[in-house]
Amino acid sequence: MPKNKYESRYVMNKNITDMKAAIKNTVREVDIPRYMGVWHEIARYENHFEKDMVNVTATYTLQPDGSIKVENAGYRNGVSSEEKIVVTGLTDADHRSGGITPMQSALLLFVLVAAATIYGIRRGKTLWGLDLILFFCAGIAGCILAFLALFSQHPAVSPNYLLFVFHPLHLFCLPWMINKVRKRQKSWYMRANCAVLTLFILLWAIIPQRFDLAVLPLALCLLVRSASNLILTSKKR
Repeated sequence: MPKNKYESRYVMNKNITDMKAAIKNTVREVDIPRYMGVWHEIARYENHFEKDMVNVTATYTLQPDGSIKVENAGYRNGVSSEEKIVVTGLTDADHRSGGITPMQSALLLFVLVAAATIYGIRRGKTLWGLDLILFFCAGIAGCILAFLALFSQHPAVSPNYLLFVFHPLHLFCLPWMINKVRKRQKSWYMRANCAVLTLFILLWAIIPQRFDLAVLPLALCLLVRSASNLILTSKKR
């Protein structure tokens, strides 16, 4: 079979210690040798070189100088293609861009949700449409996380304590929950969700997993909406 091979190489002048320092913001400890070898792709956020490719693999090889060579390979139109990348870690400056950051997006969403919730409580409105959108999105994210945690052997996705915030029950219980909210009836699901999210936020510092800070405003969005149901149903009395 003819082989269509192209190569691009990115080399950062940093050693493996720098890589661990960059990664520590996400996880407490990284066992670099454990990641070495061939990884077969089951899902992806598509890179430019992966467009229309199938049977994609990534081969990680630790180099003598401490860098890590990543060889991405796959098939496009029946022809094998490869891309080789050499990386040793990125600093925060390397990740900076001119666009809005995930943290800024999450904070903006929280401000909008909090403002809408305060308005709804003052006017006695349930704003169930807002709950529908938020919990539907959280449920979809939860289904993806649950799939990765249950069926992937990759140590970066299992176990995943984000499932306490984003889980499939948000999606499966959505019709029953929204029905309760629309009728301004007490929702035990909202109460349970409020308790779980409160514990998650309070125990944030001791959970054995490092989260991006952008998760906190997202968890607060769900917490605020859950708490609003408790406030409105108590006012009804």
